[in-house]
Amino acid sequence: MIRNDSIDDSVVNYSESVKNLDKDASRRYKAIQVPFNQYEYEVLVALCDRTNRSKLNMIRHALISYFEKESLSLK
Repeated sequence: MIRNDSIDDSVVNYSESVKNLDKDASRRYKAIQVPFNQYEYEVLVALCDRTNRSKLNMIRHALISYFEKESLSLK
């Protein structure tokens, strides 16, 4: 069983490390492969066509837009 103290310490350590993140840093930190079904891919393509964005830029834009719209924070 995990003690609450160790969970609390993890949250504090995570919170401290998040404060130092640079949103304009290079994109060499992590890479992911995201499988899409046909519907999701066609939606992505349609959005890219309408906004003149690349697929990767659209995914990043949607991620940040949702984050800001929901007033979320990295704590």
